[in-house]
Amino acid sequence: MLEFNEQVIDIREQYPLFPLDNLMGIADALSIDYPNYVGTSTPYVLTTDLLATYLDCDGKRRLHARSVKYASDLGDQHTREKLEIERVYWKIQGETWDIATEGSINNILFKNLNWLRFGLGSIRQCFDQPKIVGLLDHLQNHACRSDCLRTVLEKSALHLAVADEIIVIWFKYLAWRRLLPLDLENERILLIRPLSFLAAPTGTPVAPEESLAWAP
Repeated sequence: MLEFNEQVIDIREQYPLFPLDNLMGIADALSIDYPNYVGTSTPYVLTTDLLATYLDCDGKRRLHARSVKYASDLGDQHTREKLEIERVYWKIQGETWDIATEGSINNILFKNLNWLRFGLGSIRQCFDQPKIVGLLDHLQNHACRSDCLRTVLEKSALHLAVADEIIVIWFKYLAWRRLLPLDLENERILLIRPLSFLAAPTGTPVAPEESLAWAP
């Protein structure tokens, strides 16, 4: 979901926390026994699940560290101790840190973004700005009508003389680039449902950028 945040310019997963001496010092100050790899005396390398680089309101680069855990795991003492070490580490760095659980995620938004994301990696191979603009116009004309999204996209594909699978990729691209004012947080995008907009679509599609390099 961080990928959909327009302020985020980089995401790293399982970011290792160094130097170990600093982490062990934090653990000591917290009266926590620093963990070792099982069956050894080698200090464990703690990692932050997600580390996002984003631009703040002043255009400065900032970091946002996030630990992703199941809510049930937070009852485990060793997990809580590792998280406390991690929290203090990022506080010393002067960066934001938080915990995300399944309860803190908007399930509708999560499912929508997962669907939009799938297949976007091929947008560079089929990008056609004039026809994507044509799709944008066609979608605007068919918004809030009784036709389901699948039917609207099939009609758009016929109108623009492109394959159905290409028109779906273009639709996902427009939605991901926020050129379609969809209520992604409250309404599921389903091919069997009519498409509705919060407002009239605006903007002009531009060629895909390296920011889509993560797409499958």
